[in-house]
Amino acid sequence: FPSHDKHEEVTNLAKEKEVALDEISRARNATLNDRDSLAKEIEPELLALYEKIRSTADGIGAARLHAGQCQGCHLTISASDLSRISTLPEDEVVRCEECNRILVRV
Repeated sequence: FPSHDKHEEVTNLAKEKEVALDEISRARNATLNDRDSLAKEIEPELLALYEKIRSTADGIGAARLHAGQCQGCHLTISASDLSRISTLPEDEVVRCEECNRILVRV
């Protein structure tokens, strides 16, 4: 009987794995569709810059600037650079001096 229990456990685990993989696949596809829709709204030059950075920065082309720190490389931005950045127009592209990612100012 113990081998039967093991076989049933393996079968159940295989079913759980398939369900989880299906959920991951659906979530991935939904994310890719969302990304494709959003990409159409971005200026081609900015999108090209983002893709170029993403290809050389561990797949992350942009990072949030939060609490004076780049969330991509976790470099703390100097007070003078933060002051300069705060005076720039919202639509001006700002990049981290350490990792070169586009900084998203929120």
